[in-house]
Amino acid sequence: MAGLDPDVDVVLSGQTHMFTNAYLDNAGGKPVLVTQAYSYGQAFAELDLLIDPVTGEITGKTARIVPDFADRSPGTTPDLRATAFLADYERVISSQTGRVIAVAATDITRTQNPAGESALGHLVADSQRYAVAADIGFIPMGSLRADILPGNVTWGNLYSVQPFSNTIETMTPSGSQIKAVLERQWQAPLPPHTLGVSGLTYTYNEILPAGSRIVGIQFGDAPLEGDKMYRVALVDYLASGSDGYTTFKDGTNVENGPSDLDALVGYLGSLPQPVKMAGEPRIVWIR
Repeated sequence: MAGLDPDVDVVLSGQTHMFTNAYLDNAGGKPVLVTQAYSYGQAFAELDLLIDPVTGEITGKTARIVPDFADRSPGTTPDLRATAFLADYERVISSQTGRVIAVAATDITRTQNPAGESALGHLVADSQRYAVAADIGFIPMGSLRADILPGNVTWGNLYSVQPFSNTIETMTPSGSQIKAVLERQWQAPLPPHTLGVSGLTYTYNEILPAGSRIVGIQFGDAPLEGDKMYRVALVDYLASGSDGYTTFKDGTNVENGPSDLDALVGYLGSLPQPVKMAGEPRIVWIR
């Protein structure tokens, strides 16, 4: 919201499937009415706007999120023709989606600890780094869309984790640029998602001012060097500077690699079975 043009008055948002009814400042410091009415028709946002008839400017704005109540929940009686159409295509692709790639010993979930890392984040970041033989891997935590449950893990399960068909890219930023990327996680306007990491560990102190919270970055057995270049793996979405991580746009020697899904399938299948995600923390949180 903080990056929106000062002329923006109202935003009807989506994506996170949550309740929102708030005023948030835009780039001009002007309050924007922001709503989000959950998802899947569970509610709707009812807005009241007061518009000056002479200038056409919005001079007042309020909203309420109205839940939808019904005797029968939406979608519980599917259309028969649509159901048959879907079933036909599910049969066609079942040999692909049902292919067992690995066995998970335990849950591998997106649930983040207080420092901001998760077992699934580690797995996906590792898969992308190993797929292109990079030194370091970064993933936006919001790109993880499903958990991995214990037992057989199919290709379809992994597609649910990463359904976007992003391409893994490599680039060679400096250690100073990598530190700037990590610092960006707490700078306004706040990125929508923090970063999962592979190949490095870092410590941050949340009491310090935004922009100077990183107190140490370790690459292997040595500190990350500011003037040294490192080979970094990340998806094209992140490499383009999306989610506010614009420092990545300054990376050099950019090369395209495999898809994120292919990398995850190949990496998970190569691990000792059943797969157990464990290890030392990669992010240390000081407060």
